[in-house]
Amino acid sequence: MGRADYWKDHDANAICDRCGHKFKRSELQREWTGAYVCGPTGNDCFEERNHQDFLKAMHDRQTVENARPEQTDSFLDTNEITVDDF
Repeated sequence: MGRADYWKDHDANAICDRCGHKFKRSELQREWTGAYVCGPTGNDCFEERNHQDFLKAMHDRQTVENARPEQTDSFLDTNEITVDDF
């Protein structure tokens, strides 16, 4: 017989989804993940949701300030250069 093997009116036996121990259903808590886990009466498997999950993303401006269009490339024609130019 385990810790939850006794009769209690309107309370069934249940298994903790995290540690696997047997408890009465009233001793388990529903976690934010949807799992039923033991609370302060058992192994304390209950886990609060992380506060980072509730942060809202900030808008990130990814534009370049003072952007200018790309200049066209201008190449020298090698046929126009002579030895006298140097």
